[in-house]
Amino acid sequence: MAVETVVTHVRTSRPANRLVMIGRLMAVVVPIVLWFAPLPLARPAHQAIAIAASLIIGWITEALDPSLIGLIGCFLFWALGIVSFQTAFSGFVDTTTWFLLGAILLGTMASKSGLARRLAFIIITYTASIFDKAIIAGATSVTARGLIEKFGGVQVLWSQWVLAYLPCDLITIFAAWRLTLWLFPPEKPSLPGGSAFLREELRRLGPWSTIEKKSMVLMLLAIAFWSTDRFHPISAPMVALGIGLIAVLPVVGVLDIDDVRRLNLLPMFFVAAGISMSEVLVKTEAVDILTKVIFSWLDPFVTNVFSSTMALYWTAFIYHIFSGQEVAMLSLSLPPLMQFATLHHLDPLRVGMIWTFAIGGKIFIYQAAVLIVGYSYGFFEGWDLFRIGLSLTVVQAIILIVLVPFYWPLIGLR
Repeated sequence: MAVETVVTHVRTSRPANRLVMIGRLMAVVVPIVLWFAPLPLARPAHQAIAIAASLIIGWITEALDPSLIGLIGCFLFWALGIVSFQTAFSGFVDTTTWFLLGAILLGTMASKSGLARRLAFIIITYTASIFDKAIIAGATSVTARGLIEKFGGVQVLWSQWVLAYLPCDLITIFAAWRLTLWLFPPEKPSLPGGSAFLREELRRLGPWSTIEKKSMVLMLLAIAFWSTDRFHPISAPMVALGIGLIAVLPVVGVLDIDDVRRLNLLPMFFVAAGISMSEVLVKTEAVDILTKVIFSWLDPFVTNVFSSTMALYWTAFIYHIFSGQEVAMLSLSLPPLMQFATLHHLDPLRVGMIWTFAIGGKIFIYQAAVLIVGYSYGFFEGWDLFRIGLSLTVVQAIILIVLVPFYWPLIGLR
């Protein structure tokens, strides 16, 4: 076991360190070259693109912690006089950022109370799971929702998002199960102990505690407000943050001040910085340039719902290969995508949801932090991920080409 651990560490750490060093060098050299390059651009747009390039390179190569990279970028946008302080740090007063804080509080509540562990066994028992894109809760979907609303000028309902992705998730779960059995036949037909093991673990959990019951009530309350958001004016971020803060109140007693002190707020800074970068690119009109470069080739495909859906899906999938960080990719690409949708008289919400859906397809390790962590244990190779990832990406494309023209209009996405 010790030898295996050492081998795994050597295998993953050397390339990672090399990539980090290259990233740190490029994150400095590339923006300097762009800054002084004689490009036919207005000065604010020229400078904004140079700094944005540094952020994107840093995020892709993980040159530093993503949140720190984002804060440095916001500072440079302000300190170099490219935009005002209010624009450079605009993401910190955006509802998306505070929606994420609410999600973090809800996650802490579920973890501390033990509710997450109890629900995990329920999910295993019923052999089902919900992917992160099915609900607006994770950093990626929260960021996408905020950018679509801000730059697309449309309302994104939590309930509509869930309904739009639910059929896809259910089909993908089944497809993932069958593909995994086909590509990686199991050495043992079942886990030792089988259902008896699950029953024993549930028995050890014992009866529901008071804190678990309180946490469940608060979670159900949040879900109830989110699911009925088309019938009331309370936004999803307000619900998430409000329920999270209620959990901290002494009379409720689910979370205490020490729990709040231990919160990891760096993901908030990362999301806020990504939104700020998007706002800077819009204010300096750099996004207009990016729109022409990135989406000009899509014009011939925007003729019908089938061709436009597939063109958007595969463009986002390929784009994600070059931009490993999902939040960074969305922050850069969604504002010009919303402009593209407006210019071509497309529904910004539907276009944004297709684009967001497409980044779920991953074929390389670096495209998600969770893949890097899993790979570090040495139980699968890059080729294994490529096979299962590409297969599921194709499956999801097939599902999407059915859902968008036939199912989405039924729930108001036209």
